[in-house]
Amino acid sequence: MIEFDVEKIHIPLKQHVGGPCQAIVNVGDHVKRGQLVAVPAGLGANIHASLSGVVEEITEMDIVVKLDKEQTDDYVRLEKQMIICKKIKDAGIVGVEEQDSLLESSFLHKFLVDIL
Repeated sequence: MIEFDVEKIHIPLKQHVGGPCQAIVNVGDHVKRGQLVAVPAGLGANIHASLSGVVEEITEMDIVVKLDKEQTDDYVRLEKQMIICKKIKDAGIVGVEEQDSLLESSFLHKFLVDIL
């Protein structure tokens, strides 16, 4: 179990070059650590909840989550995929698109499939 000294977190909807992401959760939703909470409206990357709790507010700039009192070690895992570059994109990691063919054919592929 993980403990924190804060009651709320703010998850910024703009964490990269490009415009702010679009929230895909609603006020009142319970989100789990690792859950996809926002997607890019254009250039950008997926954003996931860093901790579990209830969405308290959504603004143009962030998602406010009131944290659960008890945080477990569990988290929402990405779907199992053989196409590693799609999994990397789904995880919100940017800057590897031009390396797709190298990544798919390299020894890193099996390693990344196992850890992601």
